[in-house]
Amino acid sequence: MEISENLIVRILEFLKEIESEFQKIQGLILTEDDLKCLLLSKLYGYLPAAQTIDNEVSASAIHSEVKFYDENGLLTLRPALCIVEARHISIFHSVEFKIQRSSFNREYKNLPRKSVEIGGNILVIELKFCRNKNGIRESDIVSYKDDISKIKKLQEIVHRRSSGNDKMFGVFAIFNKTNKGLGLIKSKIDREEPRIKTFYGTGLVDFTKKHRFPNNSDGYMTTRHAWC
Repeated sequence: MEISENLIVRILEFLKEIESEFQKIQGLILTEDDLKCLLLSKLYGYLPAAQTIDNEVSASAIHSEVKFYDENGLLTLRPALCIVEARHISIFHSVEFKIQRSSFNREYKNLPRKSVEIGGNILVIELKFCRNKNGIRESDIVSYKDDISKIKKLQEIVHRRSSGNDKMFGVFAIFNKTNKGLGLIKSKIDREEPRIKTFYGTGLVDFTKKHRFPNNSDGYMTTRHAWC
């Protein structure tokens, strides 16, 4: 599996499938983590495990909450999901190395504290879920722009540290329980960023409708306790 524009197209198709499922089952997504799990379930079936740098060690291509190096070399940047080429993963040593002059053998650096290191081309995915019945607001737009800026920053770091040899692609997906605030998204989120594709999905939940007990419910309800 290679990180490419074709992979981005497939991810956008998966997101469209989730949107369709969400509109049919409007309680499908309750939290941002629900959205992440739904996308992960589709990606795991699509992206097979493959050989890593390490001998006889395979790895998945899709991972969650992986920390990336910032401009100061610190592990502070953490997108929701990332897709990597397994051949650029090591769980035993750094992917960076130097060549010994005497033997011309590779000498790998040690692992960082996260106990894994990844190089090569990468695709990062940021996911946002607006559960508010009033829809997306100006404050949400500020948060979304911050996430897009984080992707841009990661892209700049990858380009600079690899001298332009490696590329980072980005997908930024917003799911809205209602469809309120779509105008803000269209006017204030740039959907033509270079190497960043933006997706908007809605559950089309309508809070103006009155919802009563189903016609087939039995008995009388007195008190109800909520657990979460």
